[in-house]
Amino acid sequence: MKEITLLGFVSGGSVKTNAIIATEVCGEGNVQSVSNGGFVCK
Repeated sequence: MKEITLLGFVSGGSVKTNAIIATEVCGEGNVQSVSNGGFVCK
């Protein structure tokens, strides 16, 4: 499991935006959780 925090990377980041980034970074189906502050890969 790899936690990625997007503080500063996305100013005023939204869950929707982070979910798109999470899918790109983690890979399809490998996203564990998404929040305004970032996301966690499985």
